[in-house]
Amino acid sequence: MRYPGFISQKTNVVEHPELVAWRIKLFASVVGRGNVMASTDCGLGARVHPQIAWAKPQAPMESARLPSKELWRH
Repeated sequence: MRYPGFISQKTNVVEHPELVAWRIKLFASVVGRGNVMASTDCGLGARVHPQIAWAKPQAPMESARLPSKELWRH
């Protein structure tokens, strides 16, 4: 199982769900869909605005829904 950091905790940008979904699908195409669990980069390496710091952990949940529909459809 791989836990790649699709969301950077070091920027003041909240990544768009479609961008994160694309990253997840790309990674899954390399290591296999059953070997990927969406995650964030570890820690807040720089000082970011508190609202952004709270918004970033929500992005993987919303973004993971998009590729899951494609990667796991029957």
